[in-house]
Order: sequence, then C-alpha cells, then structure tokens
Amino acid sequence: MHKKSSSEPLTAPGFQEETRPGRVLESEKIQSVTLISFEGICVHADGKILDANQALSNMTGYSPEELVGTELLSLVAPEYHETVLEHVNSGREEPYEVMAVHKDGTLFPMEIQGKNMHFEGHIIRIASFRDVTERNRAEELYRILTNRLQTGVYIVQDGRFRFVNSLFESYTGYTKEEALGRSGLMAVHPRDKKTLKMQASQMLRGERTSPCEFRIIRKDGQVRRVMGLVSHIQFNKRPAILGSGMDITELRKAQKKLEDLEALESLILDTIPHAVLGLENRRVIFANNGVRDVFGREPADLIGQSSRVLYRSEKDFRETGRAFYGDSTKQKFHRDEVECRHLDGRNILCALTGSKLGASSRSRKAVVVFEDITKRKQSEAALVRERDFAESLIETAQALVLVLDPEGRIVRFNPYTEDVLGYSLEEVRGKPWMETFMPASEWRVMRTAFREALNEQQTTERTNILITRDGSKRIVNWCSKTLRGSGGDMIGLLTVGQDVTEAKEAEKKLSENYERMRLMSSELARTEERERQQLATELHDRIGQTMAVAKMKLEALQKDAEATRLSEPLDEILGIVDQLIKDTRSLTFDLSPPVLYILGLAAALEWLAEQYQTKYGLKVHFRKQGAGKVKLDKDRDFVLFRCAQELLMNVTKHARAENVLVMMKTSGKKLEIVIEDDGIGIDTGILKAPREWTKGFGLFSIRERVSFLGGRFFVESVPGGGTRTRMVVYDTSSARRPGAKNAGDGSFDGRLSQES
Repeated sequence: MHKKSSSEPLTAPGFQEETRPGRVLESEKIQSVTLISFEGICVHADGKILDANQALSNMTGYSPEELVGTELLSLVAPEYHETVLEHVNSGREEPYEVMAVHKDGTLFPMEIQGKNMHFEGHIIRIASFRDVTERNRAEELYRILTNRLQTGVYIVQDGRFRFVNSLFESYTGYTKEEALGRSGLMAVHPRDKKTLKMQASQMLRGERTSPCEFRIIRKDGQVRRVMGLVSHIQFNKRPAILGSGMDITELRKAQKKLEDLEALESLILDTIPHAVLGLENRRVIFANNGVRDVFGREPADLIGQSSRVLYRSEKDFRETGRAFYGDSTKQKFHRDEVECRHLDGRNILCALTGSKLGASSRSRKAVVVFEDITKRKQSEAALVRERDFAESLIETAQALVLVLDPEGRIVRFNPYTEDVLGYSLEEVRGKPWMETFMPASEWRVMRTAFREALNEQQTTERTNILITRDGSKRIVNWCSKTLRGSGGDMIGLLTVGQDVTEAKEAEKKLSENYERMRLMSSELARTEERERQQLATELHDRIGQTMAVAKMKLEALQKDAEATRLSEPLDEILGIVDQLIKDTRSLTFDLSPPVLYILGLAAALEWLAEQYQTKYGLKVHFRKQGAGKVKLDKDRDFVLFRCAQELLMNVTKHARAENVLVMMKTSGKKLEIVIEDDGIGIDTGILKAPREWTKGFGLFSIRERVSFLGGRFFVESVPGGGTRTRMVVYDTSSARRPGAKNAGDGSFDGRLSQES
C-alpha cells in the first residue's frame, strides 16, 4: 500500500514536510471545497495522499488513516498511470475516467477531477473521486436500447452532441467520433435552422406536441428530410436535450408520388370529355365532371340517383341492364351503343363501355363510361355523303385524276383520263406510269418530281408531255398530294392534271402575235420619226423660207409707208409674221430636233434639259459620266430621246419637284440614262401592270420600247422621297446582254436591280 510507484513523481512544488498529514481537510478553506458535490475527496502533493474523507475510504475499502501517506497512483490500475500523471502535472481540471483498484484487488470505474490550490503558502491538489459503475451500466443499457431503435437518438448538452446512436450515424453520414463535440445543428439545412430552433423551443416549453420536420445535409452532400422530437433530460447530472429523429425522405417521396398519382387520377377523370360513373345496384355513387358535357348535369346532383335518369326511355334502361348484368361471358368490358337523354330534353347517342367490379359475376358494382357520339355519327354520315360526292366528282371531272402506288405504278384513274390516253384502266393497271405514257427524255426529271411529292416536299405545278394510244402528244399540268392510310402510313400519290395542249398552242400563237405587234410598233415609231423629220424639214425649208421672204418684203414696204396711215397696220403684220416664224422654228424642233441628228444623243439631252428649265421653271441639271464609246443607230437614239422627253414631262405634270437631274453614263458598251427628281414619288404598284389606262401606262409603254431595244427599264421610288428612273441599253455591235429580259419579264418592279 505504501510502496513507491516506479512512475515519475506527482509534484506539488514547495510543499514542506512540516505540514501535518491528515489535518489538511480540517482547514476552513479546504472544508469549503469539500462541500461541493464531490463523492470522495483527497488532498495530495508530491504523489502522496495528505488527507482523505470518509467517502473515498468507503469507495476504496481503505480507512482514512490507511489512505494518508499512500501513493495516489496505488489507487489506479497501472495502465491508467500515464493518464493521471498527465492531468496532475499539467494542472488540467476537466474530469476523466480511469479504472480504480479496490483494497480487495477488484477493479471498478472511477471518474477523477482535480484542481490545484494554495494552502499555507504551498500548492496542493484536491481531487474528487466518483464511482461511475452504475452510471456506466445505465449508459451501456441506454446505448443498447438506442441502437436497437428504428430512430436516430442523440443527446445535446451545452449546444453540442454528447451522444449519438448508430442510426443517427446512418442517416447523417457522420461517425460518432465526427459528431461528438460538434454543434447540435451541424447537419441542419441552413434554411431550416431558424424554424427548427423555434419549434424545438416550443416542444421544450410544452407548447408543441407534434414532431418537427426539417432538412439535413449529409456528409456526402445529399439533402434528406428528417422528422424528430426533443425533450429535457439530465445527463451526467447536468441538464441536456434528448432528441430522436427519423429519416422520412423516402416516405415523403412515396407520399408525394401517391398524392401526384391521386391528383393525376382525379385530373384524368375530370378532364376526360366522357361521363364516368360509379354504380352500385344501378345507382350513382360517383360521377366525374364529364357528366356536365355529356348529360348537362352536375356530378353532385347525380349522386344517389338511379341511372334511369340518363336514358331515353324505361325500355332502353332495362335492355341495357339486361345486356350488361346478364352477360355471362368472361369479357372484361361490355360495349354497346345506347340512346340517352340530355337534361335539356335532347336525345343523344352514347357509346357505353362498362366493367363490373369484383370477382363475382353477380357483383352489382360497376364503372360505366358514356361517350356522346351523336356528332361523330353525324360526321361519319356526312363523310360517307362527301365520299360519294367526291367519287362522283372524280368520275365526272373534266381533268385527269390519277392514283399511283409508292413505286409509281398505276392504281386507278378516272374516265376523263381514259378518254385522253385512249386506254381503259384494266389495260394499264399496275404498269409504271412514266415509262408507259411519257417520253424517255422526261423520265429522269419526273422520277425526281415523284420522289419529292412522296416525301411531301414543297412541289410547284409541273408540266410534262403524255403520249396517247394513237401516238399524239398532250401537254398536261400536274399537282400532287400524298395519300395516307388510317395509321398514317403513306400508301400512294394522288395527282390531278389539266390538259393544256390547246392552251399552250394558243399561248404560242399569242406570243408570236405579240412579237409581231412589237415589231410593227417599233417600225411605226421609226416611220413616225422619219415623217416628223420630213415634216420638220418641209416646215423649215418651205414655210420657214417663205415667211422669211414675206417678212423682208413687208419690212421694205414699211419703209415706203412710214409717213402714211398704213404704217401702223404693217407693224402689226410684221409682229404676227415674227411670231409665226418663231412658232414654226419651235414646232420644227419639237417634231425633230436637229441637235439629235447633228450633235448626237448627249447634246440632245442637254438641250432638252435647258428647254424644260426655260419653259417650266424647274432646276434641271445635265451631267455626263464615263469615257465609254457607245455606238447607237439613229433609231435607238430617237427612242431613248423620246423616252427621256416623256419622263421629264411626267416630272413636270405629276412630281411637284423643284430639282431634276438628267444624267447620261457610259461604261464599256453599256449606256445608261438616269432621270431623278426630288418630288412626291409614285406608287410603284401600278407599274407592274397598269390598272387604269390613265395611270402608269406611259411608264409601261417606255418599258416596252426600251425592252425592244434589248435594254431594261428600272423605277425606284419612295413616297415623299422622289423618283429615280434608269434606262440601260447596249451598243449595236454587241448582242443583247446575257440574262436580259424581254417585255413583261418582271424587271419593272419598282426596285433597282443589280447590274453586272
């Protein structure tokens, strides 16, 4: 008992031998410490017990006298000596647990807690000893119980975990070692912490009995949903909180699926456009919203009523019941068409689908669906009538109606097609359409068109030649549409053709006549210009010269008659003759301006600009651009000059312009005449084809004349932004430029096209 330990000494620096052992606890200062709730107390220094109370004596089996002077480590099992030395030498004050040695040699768990104190100028250490055998047994029993529970159990003290069971570890992902000592809210979702604190406080105050539901974030990052309870307990003789929790994530998911399923079932029943009824003994026990659409009745009004109210007559009601309940077959569903009655008195035809509930054939419970098929039946009847009408229309149509299979073989055609081709359907059914009736030169193109039509690609109207039985050729315009079966699969191609042979021939003749008219018109214009030139020459050479001679004679006569009364009349006559000479000269220039034939087109356009500026008060500017040398014959110069003259007259009459630009541009072999104004603009829509002879026909005529020269005419106009016209031609030594369009080619569309 008093043998020295081989371990390092337990030191209490400066403690003197003269301090009498066994008397330390009698000090008032030390006695005040023993009043604290310690069970056994001893005072030790330098590794020896200086004093001990009776409780420690009872705990160890030694008398107080035996304990005094004993080595402290002799009361502890050897494997715990290092733990005791560490706490004593460092002065640590927290409790720790060791295995103690009883006087009889038995071991028992003991909790030790020490504290250094000053006594009579020296440092001593007071240690308390607590036998925790029963507590450990209780805790072990508690652990066993909590680990067998299907809920996570934990104890929180001072805001930190002091105990967790295995299920807590399972649903949080944290081990016991990772959880103990950490915050009781460590795994709670940040957004749920505030609510959880409030609800837990209500539980602890007895204000809430229902569990809390909150989210946790597992160690692996998963979010789980937990339901738990908390209550007050004593743990290690101190207040603590006992909590239990259950992972209800899967339960909530299952509940959500069930709720969604129930909602879906309800939604399906409510959105089905048919009436769905639950019947027991032919009385309504359930009705969906579809009864409003089918019968015009409210679901709640039908509950408890006999289903007889839905039928047209008692006879229909009884016959349907016998057919449904008397069906001894094992078919799952019973289907029928029955006459019913709408709330407003209308008779309606319904498709009834019913199924008995329960395994017994005598079951009187059933679910019945009523579908109002009145309109469908009416539509089917109308469809039959339309089909018959379509058949008669096809049979009597004055057009080629042809049905081909996906391989292009003949399935059917109408009598008109027989008349055109000269073959009956039975003679050519199943034969390839293209190879049988088309020239070989068209096979490749028409096969491509056939594939496009089958693929439902956008196809325009196509024209091809058919060879009839007598070898004659017919020109046909075709439009096609795919045919599909009830399942949506493509079963063939319907194509309708119009025999346009005579129309094409008439169109060809019309085109030839139109071209002859254009030639005649051009020749007439040239003839007109030559007549104008000849008339202008006659006016100048004869009438002009004659009036000039007359003027000279009148002037001579006036000198002789100055002193007579004839002087004044002769002055008037001379004025008239002068005006006649001026008018004749002006008329001569209007009929055929000499400048055009003497100096050329550019000089004539410049002269024309000056004339319009002088006569009409416009600011007309002429500009010439380019160094190209374009050689045009005099007839083409004349056409372009007259067209420019008409365009300037249009500006004068309609444009309300202040400034006009006349420009002549040459580039290589291309000549371009531009006339641009700052007037009110024009509606370019009337230029495509004049709707009235008084609107746009002049411009339409200019386009025709320029087009005949192998040129193009363009108009660009913005409302309120003026108008710009362009005439583009090429010299006589070059052929018409590639891609040049003839009259009516659509270039006259109110937009400026790109020129190459």
